[in-house]
Amino acid sequence: MRIFKGFILILSAIIIVGSASFYLWKLNGWVYLGFIILFGIIIYKKYQLRPLFSLKQRASFVSRREISFGFFNKKTLISYLPPAIFVFSVSFIVYYLLRHRTDLPIRSPWEVVTWKLFVLYGIAIASFFISLLSEIPKWLKAIFVFAFTFLSFGTALFLYKIGYGFDPFIHRATVKYIDEFGTISPKPFYYIGQYALVLFFHKIFFLPLAWVDKILVPLLASLTLPILFYNFSKKYFENDKINFLTSLTAIILPFSIFIATTPQSLANLFLLILIFVSAIPHFTPPPSQEGGKERINWKLKIENWKFIIALAIMFIHPLSGIPALLFLLLAAILNKIKGAVKYTLSAGIAVLGSVVLPLVFIIRDRTTLQFNSPEILPQIRLFVENKFDLFRNFAYLYRFNFWIIFLGLAVVGVIILIYKKWLAARDSSEPNPKVATTSLILILTSFIIFLNAIFLKIFIKFPEIISYEQADYSNRLIGIAALFLYPLALVPAIYFFKKVVEGDLLVKFFAVLFVTYLALSSFYISYPRVDKFESSHGFSTSKFDIDAVKFIETKAEGKKYIVLANQSVSAAALQEFGFKNRYYSIVVSPRYRGETTIEKIYFYPIPTGGILYQYYLDMVYSSPSPLTATEAIKLVGADELYLVINSYWYNAKNIVREAKEKSAAWWSVGGGRIYIFKYLKSNFETETIACLAD
Repeated sequence: MRIFKGFILILSAIIIVGSASFYLWKLNGWVYLGFIILFGIIIYKKYQLRPLFSLKQRASFVSRREISFGFFNKKTLISYLPPAIFVFSVSFIVYYLLRHRTDLPIRSPWEVVTWKLFVLYGIAIASFFISLLSEIPKWLKAIFVFAFTFLSFGTALFLYKIGYGFDPFIHRATVKYIDEFGTISPKPFYYIGQYALVLFFHKIFFLPLAWVDKILVPLLASLTLPILFYNFSKKYFENDKINFLTSLTAIILPFSIFIATTPQSLANLFLLILIFVSAIPHFTPPPSQEGGKERINWKLKIENWKFIIALAIMFIHPLSGIPALLFLLLAAILNKIKGAVKYTLSAGIAVLGSVVLPLVFIIRDRTTLQFNSPEILPQIRLFVENKFDLFRNFAYLYRFNFWIIFLGLAVVGVIILIYKKWLAARDSSEPNPKVATTSLILILTSFIIFLNAIFLKIFIKFPEIISYEQADYSNRLIGIAALFLYPLALVPAIYFFKKVVEGDLLVKFFAVLFVTYLALSSFYISYPRVDKFESSHGFSTSKFDIDAVKFIETKAEGKKYIVLANQSVSAAALQEFGFKNRYYSIVVSPRYRGETTIEKIYFYPIPTGGILYQYYLDMVYSSPSPLTATEAIKLVGADELYLVINSYWYNAKNIVREAKEKSAAWWSVGGGRIYIFKYLKSNFETETIACLAD
């Protein structure tokens, strides 16, 4: 874990230095060059360039026995059969995904693949599981774990040519702007941590910025989560088979937050890393059994490495950074302070911590408390309607009841820890007191964050966010609260895999079937779906969207214009044009904000709360009226407006028919995939001109 901690600390230092430089000056290549030189001097002074581990350690890590290739005996050939099947199946999966890579508008990656992918994935899981139970070298098992985890997390990277989701397009456009100018105005309080890390790899290693941004979280999660789970399991059992199987939990639990790079997903990943590297030493069995293990220094000092990670998380996204600081403060108080002061401070932190995030939003947005009555708890359905589809029936049973399963695992984990402590007391062996304390800290922090989510959902309304995304922040907090229970939920999984390793052939056979079906279900539900149970409404950005924004730019001929379109088209505009010279200063009327304010808006709609998106909704759900277009044109002082209608939009045919009659001109892009309508500042009664762009 020493090398792993060093790696995370280096990433955290890059985030902190880059963020500080951005706020104090600007963020460019000179900052990173200075960081590397300074870091090199510190390492040289402290370690005199000693290797991270000795030759002896290297030899033990990859021994001659492990790298010998004695394939010419019957036992070895049999033991290497499952790994060979795994390699071939993974290779076919990669080939299959690349063959089905698309730039068409899709709502789910499963729309462009068939059942063959899931058959291959199931074969890969089964052979993977059996390989981890076999006697193949540890280094080969480690490669298998990383490769398969990355394949699972990175399926969207393989299938979406242009990009997955909408938020990543906004962040990539921001990073490109900072890359060109060194800063952006106004300087945002958050997200800079991710931008700093992306720009570091882009500038230092000369990697394409877009690809660094797309691959960052899936790759980093694939590297770190199996290592964390492996080392956590290692604190219980030294059996590598058990530990490698435990690392498989990274793909058994749904992993939606790690399939795309956003500040929230990166911050959650760093938070999960912080939780595990803080908890792992404290989940050690009694010193009498293990010969004593390292103890984390919980002193509340700025140089404490855990607070460095927490500060990095704050720079990435405060929604995860504040829980990280609460976690470390509770840990410092409960581990280092004694007597009544400990409980008084803990109670104070718990009470204040339960409302800290709503208070932050009130201060930031200058909003007032107001009572809402939304659904608070996640959706839970013990039974699902039979759709005569065995695979999806089970997948959605897992999907709808995941929170019950996850909380149940955490409760079982607590029971196991209590039982182990009782056994230690009965046998007069010395229990590890940190296990109970750390478990309490994890549970308490999780409960505090969950209370924040409830208060946020009930009492806070965000005026700048569209109605159907009002619960987004509180839902994120529920997911963050769950992160603190991961170590506890992992405990019963460790003992399950122990029983599998020690069990007979029949036990192993049913374990393979169970884990294969569970991992297949997790793989399926971790991505957007369009099936009999659920239907995702968000279409991906397509080549037609890119063609449309380029076509509009050409038709505008340098005039000041705005566009009303859905988020996929806006994402294409962000990718093609970025933010440079694309903002308009406007006076926002009370119609949309409740008060008159001066704001800057992008010339394409931003669905999360942009004024233009409200006008777009008026045009598509009410009527594509010239009066609405005139109001939008006057709002920004533009010369003309373009309305973009994708053929997949609800009621698109009627909208297109009406818009053809009321617009000044219209064009078709992509053989009718997209229609573009032009509205002028005045003279809307002129004869409509119909043209084809292609």
